Amino acid sequence: MKFYLSFLILLFGFQIEAQIQPSQKAATAKSFTLGAELRSYAYSEPSLVEHSGLMYGVWAEWYWSSALGNGKLYGNFLYGLLDYKGQLCNQLNNCVPYEAKTKDMIAKVATRFEFEVQKTFRFFAGLGFRYLYDMGEGVGFYQRTGQWVFIPVGAELDFNSDIGKFSAELEYDQIIYGKIRSNLSDVGGGYEDLEMDQTGYGIVVGLSYRWNPDWKLGGFYERWDLNRSNSVSTNGQTFVEPKNHSDSFGLRVGYLF
Repeated sequence: MKFYLSFLILLFGFQIEAQIQPSQKAATAKSFTLGAELRSYAYSEPSLVEHSGLMYGVWAEWYWSSALGNGKLYGNFLYGLLDYKGQLCNQLNNCVPYEAKTKDMIAKVATRFEFEVQKTFRFFAGLGFRYLYDMGEGVGFYQRTGQWVFIPVGAELDFNSDIGKFSAELEYDQIIYGKIRSNLSDVGGGYEDLEMDQTGYGIVVGLSYRWNPDWKLGGFYERWDLNRSNSVSTNGQTFVEPKNHSDSFGLRVGYLF
């Protein structure tokens, strides 16, 4: 926990420091956007488990400018009740098909520094944090949380038309630190809560459109591929977090302040 608090303090502290430097943008430029998000989300552990359904929430982004350069602080928070399809197994590893609902929450926050190649084309790199909460309804479920620190790198291209301004973006997120926690004590039977290391990467492709100075509309695709974790043991059994991936397609609308 101390690691994550230090990370967030560093992340937001730098943004505040950047903001109080002399701005390179016009004083009237709108730099903060707040809006709503809806996405179709699907999570899969091949041949084992599937979660799918709609998630909704809020998103925000803040463009900053300073004597050191330009960048963006951005993030979102999502919630959804997903359909779970998997198996319910006993201690002898006898399993039967099982379907239920799961409550899921996902949060992501990142900052990035932009390197302008042309006025309408930029590369970027930064630092980010992603959080996952998952808890099923019914027997056999336990609380599961994931925390990952990643490095986002990518490019953004702006282009104008007669109907407004468009921006296309490609982002690659390389995980540099990840932990999965499974609260197996929720199911009883003498199990202990477990923590496992997990790495991987994410990809985000997006297209946004501004038809006036106040409103922004965007569509995106986001994918995360996570590797098999290390193995840990409790109550005479060995557990791993399987290799898994998630895919999201979504829409965002936001108001610029």
